Amino acid sequence: MQRCRDRALPSVSNGCLYLCNTAFMGTTRHQVTFDFGDHPRLVDVLKMMAARERTTQKAIVVDALTAYFAHKQENLAVLVAADKAFAKWDNEDDRVYDSL
Repeated sequence: MQRCRDRALPSVSNGCLYLCNTAFMGTTRHQVTFDFGDHPRLVDVLKMMAARERTTQKAIVVDALTAYFAHKQENLAVLVAADKAFAKWDNEDDRVYDSL
């Protein structure tokens, strides 16, 4: 089990994720550690892209996660808009078509 400052951290997802929140000079820092032992090619690509773009691996991961969650939020917004658009068909007269 990995440790964060003097606290043992719970493992999540087969010991692959560790979370740590620490206070440093009045700000809270959040640390996440992943074990990519079962995805070595992904680690190689991450290192290669960081070197190629002359940036940090952290910056690549933050950009990737930001894009991922933005895409998920966009998909959710489309579903919510579709629910509103089709709300007028949610009535007793239209229920006959629900089973088709």
